[in-house]
Amino acid sequence: MNVKKIVIIGVGSIGLKHLDILRELLPKSVIMVMHHNKSKKYPKKSNGVLENHNDAIKFKPDLIIISNPSSFHLKTAMNFS
Repeated sequence: MNVKKIVIIGVGSIGLKHLDILRELLPKSVIMVMHHNKSKKYPKKSNGVLENHNDAIKFKPDLIIISNPSSFHLKTAMNFS
């Protein structure tokens, strides 16, 4: 799998599970997270935090995981279409 850049949107319990699995499967990938809580530090297994959708788009990810609350999935996905 040639996935080098990944964004995980939402780092609740499901987002963290995705992060754990992706880090294990793709140890050399750059995994950035995006979450609404600005005071929350980024998870240790990630490479950093993106502030907003525009930053995520500029990052040019190969893969985007949408793991925020399901009521926001469509709106979030539309930002990347």
